Parts: sequence; C-alpha cells; structure tokens
Amino acid sequence: MSRNPGGPGAFLRALRSVLLEPSGGALLHACALAIDGEAHLFIGPARAGKSTLAGLAAASGRASVLGDEIIPLREERGRFFVCGSPFWTGPG
Repeated sequence: MSRNPGGPGAFLRALRSVLLEPSGGALLHACALAIDGEAHLFIGPARAGKSTLAGLAAASGRASVLGDEIIPLREERGRFFVCGSPFWTGPG
C-alpha cells in the first residue's frame, strides 16, 4: 500500500472509515497482533515502532500480524473486534 497521502491507500482508508462508522467502528493508527486467538493493539504515533514490533512478532512465529498501520475496530453487542487490514507496511 502506498504511503502517498493522496494515493490509493488514502482513498481506501477513507472508504473504510465511512463504512465502519455506522456500525460503531473506527480506524486506529496502531499495530494489531493475534496471539492465542486474541487481538492485542499497540497504539502509537508515527515512528513509535509499530512496524518493527509487527515484524519481530511475525519472525518469532508466536503471533500473526493483523496490521501495523491502520487497524479497523468494530463494536458488536457491547464487544470490540479487531479486523485484519491490508495496510501492513512491513518491518521498518
């Protein structure tokens, strides 16, 4: 996915935001890992190490990376669910 603020990634993030909002969802600037069937979120600003954490977790084999840039979060019946995202930039 392009890091160009005006590129196709920006369009997809905006579209996803519009689709998530009516259902109580949101997009978070975070890293999300799946460990033992549960999602773990690591929220941070740019250059905080989210992509590095995702890369290390993937390399360890102990976690699956759900995303490391923009993480969709949705609410359903009082519970929050993290969704996978195509916005994984990779270790960096």
